[in-house]
Amino acid sequence: IIYAIPIIDTTLAIVRRKMSGRAISDADDQHLHHILRRALGVKGAVLVLYAIAIAFAALGVALSEGRGRITYVLALIIASFIGVTALKSGRREQQERQAAGAGAVGGPVPLPPDAPAAPADTNGIAAPPGAHPAPTGAAPAPRPGQA
Repeated sequence: IIYAIPIIDTTLAIVRRKMSGRAISDADDQHLHHILRRALGVKGAVLVLYAIAIAFAALGVALSEGRGRITYVLALIIASFIGVTALKSGRREQQERQAAGAGAVGGPVPLPPDAPAAPADTNGIAAPPGAHPAPTGAAPAPRPGQA
């Protein structure tokens, strides 16, 4: 029970990475201390981690005093709360990053008002910048993979 924080954090990291289809050894910034630091700052994160450690230490002492069932139930409740909160926060951060990344990567790049439009081939597909359009009346060059 004393080592509950690193055990919970490691378990959450493995579950989170498996849920996203990544290897469990991939690095990320979704560990418990990162989430707390983003939400509360460095001092707040340290104080919350100290409070959690004190709570689990008290549960460890209670376990040694003979209240096994009650202690295990309390430890399970605290660990579940930490797990659910961390997973929800991590999922929210991931959705925010995906939403921010989709706006930057997914759409077309607007041209400045004075820039000429990119020439299009006969299929109406814009040619890459610097490409020369096919001469009028000539068939366009075949694309790779076409005969």
